[in-house]
Amino acid sequence: MNLRTKLLCGLAALLTAALAAQAQVPGVNSTLQTVFTLAYDNSTMKPTYSASRTGITAVASQTDMCTLTGSATRRVKVRRVIFTNVSVATVTEPIAIVKRSSANTGAGTTLAVVSYDSANAATTVGLSEVWTAAPTVGTLVGVLADINISFPSGNAATISAPYTFEFGSLGQPIVLRGVAQSVSINLSGITLTGTVGCTFEWTEDND
Repeated sequence: MNLRTKLLCGLAALLTAALAAQAQVPGVNSTLQTVFTLAYDNSTMKPTYSASRTGITAVASQTDMCTLTGSATRRVKVRRVIFTNVSVATVTEPIAIVKRSSANTGAGTTLAVVSYDSANAATTVGLSEVWTAAPTVGTLVGVLADINISFPSGNAATISAPYTFEFGSLGQPIVLRGVAQSVSINLSGITLTGTVGCTFEWTEDND
């Protein structure tokens, strides 16, 4: 084999390697972008539900304010928890998101659950509720978030910007397995003035 032939063979090998490497970059001569898009769509198009209520009278020395429990048949993945307070006093208070492995007991009011798509199956969560008196809390698994939030006030009641706790945007969402497990907005035993609001957003699946 002469030198020219060897050079041509070497050039062909380099071009083949370059094209193979280029094909591994998503969106460039590749089906990886399609795969990524499909995975994203599958994760975001799962049946999604929300339970929300505002105008809840704040309870003295409140522990868990609002609670979402798991499902007997599906895994519940909590992705967002939103909290607001219409305050009559300017305060900064700790608001926590806690997970429990056994149920709270006490007086509560059920939150209405809304499906994001009318074609979704009915929700299977055990219960979503607002505690109208500080409940006897279940076994604490741990505190998932604990944030000092400032609630402003003027001469009349004013509403603070809602505080959103995001779970699962870059990592794993809160997963509730079975009806004994729950996630709650916890007021750490404080007494807020005015009224509060809470929202849970979650998906349900068998994965």
